[in-house]
Amino acid sequence: MKKILLSCVMLISLVLLAGCADLFKSNDGPFLITFESNGGTPVEDITVEVFDPFLPPSVPVKEGYVFGGWYIDEDLYYPMSFQTGTNQPLTLYAKWIQIGELLDEDMIIDAILQEMDVMALFEEEIQTLITSIQPSVVLIDAYNGANIETSGSGVIFHHDQHTYYVLTNEHVIQGYGAHDVALTIFLNDETLEISKGDVTLHGQSVLHDLAVISFTSSEVIPVMTFADPDQVGVGNLVFSLGHPLDLPQTIDLGLISSTNREMNDGMGMDTIMIQHSSAINPGMSGGALVNIRGELVGINTMSYVDEVVGEGIEDLHFAVSIDVILDIIDTLY
Repeated sequence: MKKILLSCVMLISLVLLAGCADLFKSNDGPFLITFESNGGTPVEDITVEVFDPFLPPSVPVKEGYVFGGWYIDEDLYYPMSFQTGTNQPLTLYAKWIQIGELLDEDMIIDAILQEMDVMALFEEEIQTLITSIQPSVVLIDAYNGANIETSGSGVIFHHDQHTYYVLTNEHVIQGYGAHDVALTIFLNDETLEISKGDVTLHGQSVLHDLAVISFTSSEVIPVMTFADPDQVGVGNLVFSLGHPLDLPQTIDLGLISSTNREMNDGMGMDTIMIQHSSAINPGMSGGALVNIRGELVGINTMSYVDEVVGEGIEDLHFAVSIDVILDIIDTLY
């Protein structure tokens, strides 16, 4: 009897241990992903780690059909999200849209978009764009003796061999000489300092609040291109780049509200400006207003200030228009 009981206990223990082994199996992957192309060209299986984003190794082709994406169910109700990955093996099923007289173009576009993370692609493009144009926006410090009295920004718009030309607001350097102005250029891998006395002042326009200065350097520095004025319009996305309040390389995003605001400051400036909602703060005067292609559409100049309360009104910012810049730039250097 004891032997029978002992045998039962051992048998139960083995069953329990087998069950526990299943409980403690790793669920960290790798997991096998198979692709059922549903009549299309074969797609190789892959293995992925838990929740790692992945993409199929190839796109299947099927004569007479347009590929409509991968789905996690045979009925093709639930598209696969490759960005989120998986925590289990998967079989993915290809969806096909037949080409014919009743072809629904919107269905094809939807199918393509399902395979793309549009916002992630847009964000990646913007990051690349900003990285490429930021070195063209310089910090300008104006000194009174040994102390910085005021600061602003400027945009490198032209170079002739080792001489680089910077467009800024006239009021940023107004009253200062070449020995009072220093520049800082923020390259992607280093910071370049242009000392007082190494900057040349060129033409200035009080009427349009624009000025050109230059410096020489053996470094290769990106030069910002001018936008086509005909491509600048209300509703365009724009970025403000500048160096406000000891916070270099500041960026903000906004929209153009008007391309033809006549503005004056009561001190001689009276010109056509772009009104936009991309923030301008002290130190960003003379900085760049650029479109989504990284082209200069204006020189940021001022924000609206209520004369009664003496405070800025949100999202009312102004940049000297690219039309004005193109009209007078050759007279400034």
